[in-house]
Parts: sequence; C-alpha cells; structure tokens
Amino acid sequence: MRKSVGLLLMSVAFASQAEITSLQCSMDEINTKTNEVTHVDDVKVDVPDQSTRTITALTYYNNDRIIEEWEITPTHSNYRYRKLVGGDIIKTETSSIEATSGKVLGSMHYDPSPFLRIRGHKEKETTFSGQCYLVQQPAATLE
Repeated sequence: MRKSVGLLLMSVAFASQAEITSLQCSMDEINTKTNEVTHVDDVKVDVPDQSTRTITALTYYNNDRIIEEWEITPTHSNYRYRKLVGGDIIKTETSSIEATSGKVLGSMHYDPSPFLRIRGHKEKETTFSGQCYLVQQPAATLE
C-alpha cells in the first residue's frame, strides 16, 4: 500500500466533485515469499466520500496505464489498483478499510509478463494489515 499511496491522489476533476476523507494508517507488510515483516507508520490515504459510491481513475505514463477504483459502502471502503504495461497487468493491489474500526487489510501482487519472467525477474507478493485513523485537521485561526 505504501508504494502506491503517492498514486492514490485522484485527478483534479475528481477532487472538485466530492469531499475526501483523510486517513493516517499504521500497518505491517509481510513478504509472503520470505516472511519478512516491515512495519510502516504514517501512511496517508485519501478515501472518497461515501456519497460517491464508485470512483474510477485512469492515468497514463508513456506506455504504462494505471487504473484505480474505489467502491464505497457504509461498512467498507474497497480499493483496487492495477498497473498495465503493454497490455500485461504487472502489479495489482487490493485493500479494504472497515468504516467503523479503521482496520485495513490488503495485498499486492507483482506479475511480470512471461517475457520478463524468462529473463529472470521474479514474482513477489505482499500482504498488509493495520489500523487507520482520521487525520486531525488543525482548527482555523481567527483573525
């Protein structure tokens, strides 16, 4: 999740259409191949407002295509990220944040094209879990 948080920012057009809930998360990432655990603090996540229901953002970087999707329900905010290069999906991230508790669960899957696998690139998988809290907004100062 932390690797794609920078890509989590929605387009300017989206930001003007709906309010965004800012969360700060603390989580453990587990490499399922090596069982290495990495703890990450201060991951910032912007979740679209519940009134929006579903959001899809498409971004192009040269030949890369990134698709981000949010599904907002009263109980969960579900996120899906896909990165495609030349038509092959090489990275998929899915996560879900529970509305009442802020508990987040998710996974990242790296799947290079068959051509890259032949050249020795290895597939990695990561799962993550943690807790998210609303970001405290500073009080407006009176002049």
